[in-house]
Amino acid sequence: MSFIWGKFTEENVQKVLAGALDAGETLKEFGIAHRPPRFFFLLAVLAELVPIFKPALLKMTRFFLVGVTNRRLVVLEVDRRECAPVQLKAFSLNQLPPFSYSKGFVNHRLTLNVPEGKDVLRFHRIGMKDNFRHAEAIEKALAPLQSRVAAYRGMTTLIAMASVSLELT
Repeated sequence: MSFIWGKFTEENVQKVLAGALDAGETLKEFGIAHRPPRFFFLLAVLAELVPIFKPALLKMTRFFLVGVTNRRLVVLEVDRRECAPVQLKAFSLNQLPPFSYSKGFVNHRLTLNVPEGKDVLRFHRIGMKDNFRHAEAIEKALAPLQSRVAAYRGMTTLIAMASVSLELT
């Protein structure tokens, strides 16, 4: 899989993300994430046993450039071969969806709870030189916002509970 990751250098990532920024926005932190297909481990075992499955596994894996700017969290899906933009999701830092961040030995995960469901982005250690460092920098940039998002989520839960209790009385 490393031949795919090789195109993602810091310069390429910054250049591609710069094209997705609005006027006046500055890129603070960035990293490379991926989303493997469902049943990844089954497909990975098949790819090792039957080499013809390896290209299929790579084709089904989606790659993302993640950037934190002074205004937004930018999640840009890119083509795995050309590093060209495919789809842009941007979240205002003032209206960031609930999220969580976890660290693992192989991947760091940023989980966004968007209305469509959970959006899990995995920052792999071979994604780019120092990709773990970049992922941790994204976590530090978003950390002050996490308490605000949690407080907002707690307030909406309290409001929902209060409205239910009012309906019951």
